Amino acid sequence: MVPGIKTSNFVAEIFRSIEVFTRHRGPLPEYQWLHKYCDTVGTPEDRRTGDSVAPSQKTEPDCLPPGDTLLDLESPEMAVPRQSIAKGATPIAARESVIRYQMAMKEHHYTYTQVLRIFVGTWNVNGQPPTIELSNWLANDPEPPDIYAIGFQELDLSKEAFLFNDTPREEEWRKAVMNALHPKARYRKVALVRLVGMMLLVFVQEQHAAYVRAVATETVGTGIMGKMGNKGAVGVRFDLHSTSVCFVNSHLAAHVEEFERRNQDYHDICSRMSFTRFLPPKSIKDHDQVYWLGDLNYRITDRDAKEVKDFIDEGNFDVVLQYDQLNQQHKLRNVFVGYREGNITFRPTYKYDPGTDNWDSR
Repeated sequence: MVPGIKTSNFVAEIFRSIEVFTRHRGPLPEYQWLHKYCDTVGTPEDRRTGDSVAPSQKTEPDCLPPGDTLLDLESPEMAVPRQSIAKGATPIAARESVIRYQMAMKEHHYTYTQVLRIFVGTWNVNGQPPTIELSNWLANDPEPPDIYAIGFQELDLSKEAFLFNDTPREEEWRKAVMNALHPKARYRKVALVRLVGMMLLVFVQEQHAAYVRAVATETVGTGIMGKMGNKGAVGVRFDLHSTSVCFVNSHLAAHVEEFERRNQDYHDICSRMSFTRFLPPKSIKDHDQVYWLGDLNYRITDRDAKEVKDFIDEGNFDVVLQYDQLNQQHKLRNVFVGYREGNITFRPTYKYDPGTDNWDSR
């Protein structure tokens, strides 16, 4: 997370006060609570009596941790002199940059972190209805997650779903998911967004629901003619406390040889997914936490299929992953730059005969 993001709203309130002050003459108000962050001159007694302190008597504030010092605003390297800031003679933008820097450096004094558990799951259901119970998938951990992000692809393969973006599968799978959430917690839906066969559902525990705000959804089609919704992505973003979170569920181009098309789909989604309810609009990268899931369709290449299956049966996943197109393109920095993927400790999930645990027999 970029230092200082959490202080933006707070700094804006400070500058409203500054604007009021610059329009009225009078003594500077005594904001005692600010001394912890920006006052390096004198003692509390000096400030109460108005006595001055000689430059040689200046000391570091007692509230700072060892080795943690404030920026010297009187340094000749500073483009904004401290006296100009105090007199209100410096433009707001320049003063704001100084204050934001100071507050970012001291952010740990007035913020705290909380560890949350997030379940991220994805399933290409091949147009099938939910004929099995989902709790073995969604409630397998002993402890309930704080947040669920569950993505589906190929929810409905019918022409009606493609042409009219309307399908009964949406409600069927929504109910199946709701009935399978972890039984040790109660959840509220944050958002549901769907584009043709891609659907994303996000839930949070009830205890966190009061702190969720600024929810927005968006869709991007990258399929036929680069626009249709048979391929592309759906996204959900929201703020939880002071952290912005974005989930993206995507279905990229198919076929072994089309890895460059998949790369292009990824870049199109990044450039075109814009949450327009904000001014300026927010893109995927404008969030503290981003989770990307889906059927990315990258394949194992340059190895015989039987050889790959033998490696998998032996549990030798590391050898197989060397020939994974996604790993290869990621290492070349062609896609997902800055993203980290968890360790792969399970068999490939594509492609099986429907309703079985057998590899595709076609």
